[in-house]
Amino acid sequence: MSKYNLEHAKIQGSQVGEKNKGTFTQAWEAEAGNIDLSALAQELASLLDAMKVSAKDPDEFAALAAVSAAESAAKRGDGPEVMSHLAKAGKWALSLATSIGSTVAAAAIKAAVGL
Repeated sequence: MSKYNLEHAKIQGSQVGEKNKGTFTQAWEAEAGNIDLSALAQELASLLDAMKVSAKDPDEFAALAAVSAAESAAKRGDGPEVMSHLAKAGKWALSLATSIGSTVAAAAIKAAVGL
């Protein structure tokens, strides 16, 4: 029977998360003046409705989950967390946000993805 020591894996995972948290905090600080979290939450809700109808493959469902988490974070007023989730939403979410006229959501996704 094999034995695995997971203690170090937890530490590494935590350190990776902390590193990324700083990145998304910086991304939020760069965009905070340009993004109204209340308006963003409303547009993300509309984007989610469109995504629910359009999602067909696992990547699109993962993007849907990321946008859902970003919407929750926007409602809580947590800008860095919004950016963290939107960075996982990807180009499909950006394309869909653009096509439905969600300009605030599209701008936030672009900023989070680094476009």
